Amino acid sequence: MILVAAAYHNWGRWVVECPQPRCFNAEQVATAQPSVECRDCGQRCEIVWPSNPARIERVLAARLDAQRRNWYPSETVDDLIAENAAHPEEVR
Repeated sequence: MILVAAAYHNWGRWVVECPQPRCFNAEQVATAQPSVECRDCGQRCEIVWPSNPARIERVLAARLDAQRRNWYPSETVDDLIAENAAHPEEVR
């Protein structure tokens, strides 16, 4: 059975958490990569991508600290832009 998992942006990289119950691994993935196999449990999953990953990356790239380059599926690009505007000292 093929499971699905949503990609999110964490510390300047795209990541997918393994959807297998009781596996707590996460894998770094390339933009638009269609699937990934968990190195810990071997579960293969299809990746669900946002409709605008390049735009998300552009907005996050303005942040000086890679640890602040985070996006989750519950956020919009407008949310990220507002966060950048609220912390001008942390963006280029």
